[in-house]
Amino acid sequence: MWAEVFVTAFTLQLLALPGEKGQLVIAGLATTYNPYLVVAGASTAFGVWTIIEILLGNALKDALPEVYLDGITASLFFIFGAWLLYTTTDSVDTPEVAPEGSRLAALQA
Repeated sequence: MWAEVFVTAFTLQLLALPGEKGQLVIAGLATTYNPYLVVAGASTAFGVWTIIEILLGNALKDALPEVYLDGITASLFFIFGAWLLYTTTDSVDTPEVAPEGSRLAALQA
């Protein structure tokens, strides 16, 4: 039973995150250093990070009522969504124009 869950999770993770930055860093380091040590180090770092996330999550869950955590989570979701939308539309809709009389303006002409 657990083997099926492990294989399914492993396969779906590989399909969902092809070329994720962590994978690219590991692949790059493995070309220079011993690949077994690189993968072991990355796995250890991932495990430690996961433990920290679990401990912090449990501490927050115990420290704050659930309704506050839901409110904070929803607020952060909308704030980051609006921020992403704002920065994306701003950079697409506003072309960079050099001030008149500058060297860059002469190059753009």
